[in-house]
Amino acid sequence: MIRIFNRHIMTKSYSWLILFVLTAIAFFSLTNNVIADNNRDYQVIHVQQGDNLWKIANRYRGETNHLSNVAFVKWVEGKNGINGDQIVPDQRLIIPVLKDHIGKNKKQ
Repeated sequence: MIRIFNRHIMTKSYSWLILFVLTAIAFFSLTNNVIADNNRDYQVIHVQQGDNLWKIANRYRGETNHLSNVAFVKWVEGKNGINGDQIVPDQRLIIPVLKDHIGKNKKQ
């Protein structure tokens, strides 16, 4: 009788663990898809020789929904996993400019 009771407790604890793992997997896969979809809306650029994040922020001023240069740089650092201004030529960066917004507000 005790063995049956112990087996029932073990089965119950494993079922909670399995339910938790499946819920976590579902949550992270759904969250990842939403983040990936949001990234598709933004312009991807290639860093040029001599660029830094501040210069890139100046280049796209007026196309970033009124972000300051500081906010632009922080957004790019966060979205691209950059710590500081460590970028290299030919590096791809996601910038806070919508793809369909490029060139509409460009200064003449």
